[in-house]
Amino acid sequence: VDPKLPPGVVLIATWKKTGPNTMDFKFVVHENGKLAFKKETVITRKRPVDEPAKPEPKANDKKPGTVLWEFETGGWVYSAPAIGSDGTVYIGSWDNKVYALDGQSGAKKWEFETKHWVQTSPAIGADGTIYVGSNDNKVYALDGKIGIKKWEFKTGSTVNSPSIASDGTIYVGSDDAKLYAINPDDTKKWEFK
Repeated sequence: VDPKLPPGVVLIATWKKTGPNTMDFKFVVHENGKLAFKKETVITRKRPVDEPAKPEPKANDKKPGTVLWEFETGGWVYSAPAIGSDGTVYIGSWDNKVYALDGQSGAKKWEFETKHWVQTSPAIGADGTIYVGSNDNKVYALDGKIGIKKWEFKTGSTVNSPSIASDGTIYVGSDDAKLYAINPDDTKKWEFK
């Protein structure tokens, strides 16, 4: 296939065989010298029926850098995950959702849907509450175990990643040019412009 690309766009696709049934695949698009899109994935071939199954490697047999699991959301993931004390991985996505994933298997524990993109990193309170900002101008407090909303706090614009102080105060910046200090019960402590 010979794709017709606009001027200034460069497509780079690479792959390498990493095992008898797997391939690492990378797909990168550069536009006018800048990275426009990047996708990396591992492709696994299903074994033929007559091919004997090979035992899965034990966790302590895996080499450093080995992909342990992947989880695909319905949109881009721009932020870093937050990791709970029990190993649960919390992440936001451009599919408007916050996900809780089992850190060992990558299995979804729960998801919570906001009204817009979640491109901020979640923060975890001392009691396990997950705090996350959304492009719907709100900060959400979610029960870390089951994903139900405890409360939401509306700002004047897109919300950035929250931070939590030792006294439980949630600090969050917003694109409305304000810094908010929010109490754990969702009341505003103060705002600064």
